Amino acid sequence: MSASREKRLRKESKAGGPSLSARKKQQRQDTFRRAVAITVSAVVLFALVILVVSGSGIMQANLTVLTIGDVKISGAEFDFHFFRALFDTYSMYEMYGLLEWLNLDLSRSLHRQGAFGGDESWAEYLEGEATESLEIIVAQSEAAKREGITLTKQDIDNIDKAIANIEEMANQYGIKPDRLLRDNYGRGITLKSYRAFLERGTLSDRYATVTLESYKRSDADLQKYYEENREDYDYIDYHNFTISGVPADQYDREEEYTEEELNAYRETQRRKANDMLSRVTTSDAFLALSREFAGLDSPADDDEEIDGDGQEEDQEGDGEGSEENGDDTDGEDEAEDGTLNEKLSVASVSESLTEFLLDDARRRGDKTVVEDGDNFIVLLFLERYRDEEISKNVRHLLVPYDGYATSEEAEARAEELLQMWKDGAADEDYFAELANEFSTDGGSNANGGLYEGLSSETNFVEEFKDWYLDPDRKPGDTGIVETSHGFHVMYFSGSGDPVWKVNVKDAMNTEQFKEHQTFLTEALNVKRGWFGMLFTKSKSS
Repeated sequence: MSASREKRLRKESKAGGPSLSARKKQQRQDTFRRAVAITVSAVVLFALVILVVSGSGIMQANLTVLTIGDVKISGAEFDFHFFRALFDTYSMYEMYGLLEWLNLDLSRSLHRQGAFGGDESWAEYLEGEATESLEIIVAQSEAAKREGITLTKQDIDNIDKAIANIEEMANQYGIKPDRLLRDNYGRGITLKSYRAFLERGTLSDRYATVTLESYKRSDADLQKYYEENREDYDYIDYHNFTISGVPADQYDREEEYTEEELNAYRETQRRKANDMLSRVTTSDAFLALSREFAGLDSPADDDEEIDGDGQEEDQEGDGEGSEENGDDTDGEDEAEDGTLNEKLSVASVSESLTEFLLDDARRRGDKTVVEDGDNFIVLLFLERYRDEEISKNVRHLLVPYDGYATSEEAEARAEELLQMWKDGAADEDYFAELANEFSTDGGSNANGGLYEGLSSETNFVEEFKDWYLDPDRKPGDTGIVETSHGFHVMYFSGSGDPVWKVNVKDAMNTEQFKEHQTFLTEALNVKRGWFGMLFTKSKSS
């Protein structure tokens, strides 16, 4: 350093100017601030880019959310199943008029609402449903590929129909199909990816169908399973009549009953129950006796006595006439019999009655009085049995009222389709083709309109049931039935197994397939892509 510069620095120092160390410190601070500013700007810019890219759907379409085995699931596919779980849940509860039980407001954030009123949010619940669904779909579709199972022509036709429906709906709203899909299933989904998602899901379903159809059950297998699980398949018929052991005005009476009075009343009611039991001889007699004793369990009759023969002095009937023995009981009386329990599932029998009613030694006409809390229940056992009704198999093609100006137009369309069948091959296969192409029933228009294992207990509209339950119905019969849903072009495929066999076979197949399904899913390693998951609807809805 020159002498003149050193002299100048000393002069500045004396004048209070910055020292060398101070200036270096200031330089370091300035450099740090510039670095922080650049970093903050970069982070803000990155966040803006992420926001824009996320809004475009690029992140959802390309980032991996789940890796199931060797299959990578994008955010778009995850969102597709997230919203399907939401729609399916909402639609099911809406159909049964139980929406209030869901505690779900679609206008509010799913993160701020408890699923079914619980602690888990709807977003968390639906995320779990989507994940589980995808694990099963991937496991089964990959198994299908390994086993050489492919989509059928009908499967492909159904997928094409679904794509066409999206295109038609988008056209009605004046928007592009991709926009319609994004509005309903989240950003990132396109018509092309929608088809891919449907193909994977349909292949999974095809694998399940082929596997289930491969299971064979002998009559011995069915009988053995039935005997091991009788309570799930048996029905029971019996009469019951309850006589209360407490006064009806116990809680309304100005002067409270004493313990002695209550005990006396209870003993009186016990005697009445036993008296009624002693007079029960037949099923028809039970109704007459229940009417007779219906007025004897109120406090107003507390002082009335029953003699040793079970006769109550001011009763009009003598208890030994033809009415008690059922001779005077007509069909109208039977229809009004509130004591008769017919075709009641054994599994739904009240616990207090099971010891008597479900005893294997029980025979028709067995009777008893069961004490259940404050009540005395008079019981008459009639029968325990399985459902031997022969099931029916039917195909149908639904023409709904919607889409037609009048019901006459809808009916004319149904007649046109039936005539189309008659003019064509006029066999069951051709009917199935027409049902797949023209029916609007989502429950059967992918399998030729077929419903199997139907019975008088099937929860279908009466007009539909009346048609297939007609005792004169023969395989190959066709017709048109009008219901509240529209017009059904009908085809009777024929009769099947007894209902109990149908139910047992379904249960056995379901159990076996679920075990196989568990084996498939547990064999797959599942990894979550936490970064990709941030852009799914389960995190942002």
